[in-house]
Amino acid sequence: MITVFGRPGAGKTTLGNELAIRLGFTHMALGAMLRDADVLKQIGIEPEEMERARASGRTVTNRGLYPWLDAQIRGTDRIVVDGYPRARNSMTSFDRLVRSLPASRTVSAIVLHCSVDVSHPRLQSRGRADDDERIPLRDREFELVQRPLLNLLPNRVRRLDLDASRPTIELFTEVRRALGLNSTTSTA
Repeated sequence: MITVFGRPGAGKTTLGNELAIRLGFTHMALGAMLRDADVLKQIGIEPEEMERARASGRTVTNRGLYPWLDAQIRGTDRIVVDGYPRARNSMTSFDRLVRSLPASRTVSAIVLHCSVDVSHPRLQSRGRADDDERIPLRDREFELVQRPLLNLLPNRVRRLDLDASRPTIELFTEVRRALGLNSTTSTA
């Protein structure tokens, strides 16, 4: 299992997509999933709750999210998740998930670092509805809520910090090399 951290626009979803396309990982882009009405219904999140979170730039922390997400992750051998853990109240669930995985299954956290001078233009160019004046709110939420989680990751999680300001193919190549991934690896 690979989980990807980074500020909005760091390239979490882009890297997840590359791992899916090139190496056969299942990619769970949590932000995109939380914009899907069917997924929200499965989790038990009311659309109004999601809209309030989007409008404020806040992290969605609905308690039904974590059991649903953990079940999805447990049922998939090769998975990359961007956006989990996402808040302090998700750490107990994340820790329980990591402890429940077989010892043969590698658990890695990729931390993508880039400045707002890189991330903000990326966000503005993708044309998503919430890539507007809420970008600074989402950056602040990352710094205050999500970045501190990196110090709380279970010991079993291998952390890889990378410069995400470079081209996607360079980033993917470094991830592949650093984690020893190939198309037949089945323990991530």
